[in-house]
Amino acid sequence: MLFAAIVFAVSGCGGDDDPEPVSKLVGKWTVKETIPTITIPGGDLRSYLIAQVGMGPEEADSYVIYLESGEAAEIEVSTLEFKRDGSYESTDGADLVLTGKWELGPFEKTLTVDKATTHEMTIVVTKLTETTLVLDFDLSDSIALPSLKYSVTMTLEKL
Repeated sequence: MLFAAIVFAVSGCGGDDDPEPVSKLVGKWTVKETIPTITIPGGDLRSYLIAQVGMGPEEADSYVIYLESGEAAEIEVSTLEFKRDGSYESTDGADLVLTGKWELGPFEKTLTVDKATTHEMTIVVTKLTETTLVLDFDLSDSIALPSLKYSVTMTLEKL
């Protein structure tokens, strides 16, 4: 009889029936703002492009405008939907839909998309609440300029 009571107690505490907690990330988000940030050790971007990269002043001015506008980031997203099953859909302004997989890192501080693919990217989650998501993308490799750190901070709002 004691054995039956123990088996019942253990099987009743298995937790298999408890729903898994859902991250605040799950849901549909719309982009509110993107802010590019350029960091150069010991100087300003224009001077760096002229002295270190060898650009002329006009070319450097044009490249500064290009980087500061956020165009180099190529982030053309108007909505992101993170689904409970670990998939996502990204829609741009022209209704082009991209899909993939996502997973959150420890303490929901990083977001990895398209893990183990050629498009894998780990993004820093700087804020995640029920209504606001702030992501920081390090895109330094996309512009291939040594010593330059190029990142974009994207603020999203839950729909």
